[in-house]
Amino acid sequence: MRVYYDNVIASALVTGDLKPAEQTALSEIEAALARGIIIVDEALFLDLKALGLKEADARHFMYAASNQCDRFLTLDPDFIDRRVALQQRCPSLQVVRLSGRTICCPYNSAMPESSECGATRNVRLGGENGRRC
Repeated sequence: MRVYYDNVIASALVTGDLKPAEQTALSEIEAALARGIIIVDEALFLDLKALGLKEADARHFMYAASNQCDRFLTLDPDFIDRRVALQQRCPSLQVVRLSGRTICCPYNSAMPESSECGATRNVRLGGENGRRC
């Protein structure tokens, strides 16, 4: 997760001169960032856990959804087995098994047409022709 601190907050990292409640909140945010456990969408996170995802998996998927990713590439059966439920909860994020297939990308007009997933263009993984959107 990317977080922007304004000048007052950034300087408080060094000076520690915020009001006690604010300094405590900043310290908690910094500690959570250091451990990689910031929850950016608590409702989604709880929904994902209710679908049966482990906490770490729920966090990964939540980050992908919160960062407006189009595809969630995985080999993990916990995601693949819950693909329908995950895509119902986050319709704009498709769960895709990483298998050497193409990943559709509507933004890359240099790639050939594809009807595999309904987008107008695709991106192949790996190889000399591999491209990223």
